[in-house]
Amino acid sequence: MSIIIKKMGNSKGIILRKDILEALNLCENDELNVEIEEDKLILTKVKKTMSIDTLFSDYTGNYKPTEIDWGKSLGREIW
Repeated sequence: MSIIIKKMGNSKGIILRKDILEALNLCENDELNVEIEEDKLILTKVKKTMSIDTLFSDYTGNYKPTEIDWGKSLGREIW
């Protein structure tokens, strides 16, 4: 398979077909890492998974969980 580099505004870009995006589980606005090895361009999806410990590693506060009263149900919620 081959693709063509096209002008996109002041830049150049490539368009990936839907079947390629689906096969790689890529969506619009996904972030990709770009690597160059000799004459190869390698695109890799950035994995943005973090553990809860990593997300809150800099937190120094004194958190105490509390119950929140959201009021009476307004629809068909089951409480």
